[in-house]
Amino acid sequence: MIHNGNQKFILNLVMIVEVKAECYVDDDCAYSDVCNEGSCINACRLLRCGNNAKCETGKHSARCICLPGYTGNAQTECSLCKLHLGSSRDS
Repeated sequence: MIHNGNQKFILNLVMIVEVKAECYVDDDCAYSDVCNEGSCINACRLLRCGNNAKCETGKHSARCICLPGYTGNAQTECSLCKLHLGSSRDS
């Protein structure tokens, strides 16, 4: 409140702040990232892979794959591969 002689003035200050998101769609982000709530994050941060699996990113996407030597559903669990007998060998 400002006093000017016998008059009183009330100042109302309004500050407008424009917040610009880092991204609005996945294409606003790097190849391996996705747009999540206005921020670009690595796609693998949104995906949980199973045991003995890892996450790989693609074009604004992520997928779980079994580690080398393992097989199964990478989103739940990968199991050790069984060795195949009689595999071809170089002569």
